[in-house]
Amino acid sequence: FDPETLRNIQQMVTDLLEIERQVTYSEGLQVVRTHQKRAAAIGCHADAPYWAVKLMREAIQEFPQLPILYQTLSDFLSQTALGHTPSEVSSVMETAAAVDPANPHILLRLMDWRLRSGAERDACRDLERACLAAPRRRDIWARHAPLPGDFHRPMRVYSLQRMFFLDPFERATAHTIAENYRHAGNHTAQTARLRFTDALAP
Repeated sequence: FDPETLRNIQQMVTDLLEIERQVTYSEGLQVVRTHQKRAAAIGCHADAPYWAVKLMREAIQEFPQLPILYQTLSDFLSQTALGHTPSEVSSVMETAAAVDPANPHILLRLMDWRLRSGAERDACRDLERACLAAPRRRDIWARHAPLPGDFHRPMRVYSLQRMFFLDPFERATAHTIAENYRHAGNHTAQTARLRFTDALAP
């Protein structure tokens, strides 16, 4: 570059960095104010639950990128005697999952509330997404248990198999898998599973 062009480029970079600094500073202040409002809502929730819910809704409106705000609001809605339905809480957690789609804990909370509102198939999909987000977390895979009925049995069985793969020495998982085989009438697989676990045991 010639000297004049180089000076222009340097000035452009300087200007862009200054804009970025101002934006980052502004967002930082907004995050701090939002957390302060959340803390105030938590502090007044016991005595003024309606006001606490209002503060959380305002905080979300001001800075909707923070997933923890939705989790706190869902806690308030589920704990207060304000007549909120499981579907309302599910809606809040749906928004949280849209903000942070790879957060397994948000997805599991969404699963729990979908189950309470009767949306079992959606709950199953939430669990699948949580497991994909945390493929090596046994505590995530273990959340298959609340899924009811024969429709969800394949997911429950697969979750157990995955837990066994992650920790083949864990006897409780192996025995639960064996019990599933017994329930299905597959006594050969039940016996083989228990023998395999016993052989692996130290």
